[in-house]
Amino acid sequence: MSAQAYAIRSLEPASVGDKSDSEYVRAALENFKLRGFRPIGRLSSTALSGPEIAALDAVGLSATATTAADADRAREQALHAFFDAYRDSLTTADVAELLGVNTSRIRQRVKERTLLPIAHEPELRFPTAWFEAGKEVPGLRQALAALPADMRTLEALSWWLTDNDELGVSPRTYLLKSGDTRRVVALAAALVRGEAA
Repeated sequence: MSAQAYAIRSLEPASVGDKSDSEYVRAALENFKLRGFRPIGRLSSTALSGPEIAALDAVGLSATATTAADADRAREQALHAFFDAYRDSLTTADVAELLGVNTSRIRQRVKERTLLPIAHEPELRFPTAWFEAGKEVPGLRQALAALPADMRTLEALSWWLTDNDELGVSPRTYLLKSGDTRRVVALAAALVRGEAA
């Protein structure tokens, strides 16, 4: 059974229609809140918080309208990424069935950081990108375990799906094509050491 068979219905409310990106994100966030989930991050009427402005000032930058607009766009893009990943995510039970294990094993792998969820409440949800053709992507377990312990799931997902200069493709695609876990784990370990990967 493919991972797509487990995909949940879109969180996009029917009222979104032809709204701008900003309106779409706000509508999606409201829909997300209505379903009883706590969103990651924040949307506010001001683009930069006081501490963000102070951080810019500390390095000799000013919070201009362009900076504020860029920050607002970055937040919206992050929310889009979260909502897209959440919409297509799998539950703990879905992943357990997919991998042929019980749900307690999935929760144990979360503790080990060999399987990262994108949401914890009200239940664990896992990105479909961790899987391919009804199986876990070969090398996923080792790659995720090698990433920095403080790396959030969306950051790990971005790393997993973004083309890497050294590999010529994303870590996910590289593992699917070659199965060579060593190179991907080395790239993940380089992030732990603070090196560009």
